Amino acid sequence: MTTEASYISSTIPDFDGTKLGIVWDVVGEPHYADTLAKLGEQGVPMPIMEDFSFVFDDADLSIQKNYISVLANVSYK
Repeated sequence: MTTEASYISSTIPDFDGTKLGIVWDVVGEPHYADTLAKLGEQGVPMPIMEDFSFVFDDADLSIQKNYISVLANVSYK
């Protein structure tokens, strides 16, 4: 799995986010896939809150070897 990180903004004064990609490549990415796989082995419940529901009509599902990622909008009654 290859992921990409990009700097958008920060509330930290004078923070130089241009080096974020290098940090992600060296520190983040090597551990990201392993962490997601471990979460997939355990299983993580979908958060359900009163009066909220997932809108799966336009949801994005990413099915990987050891986990499934769900990106969906939420509606509130």
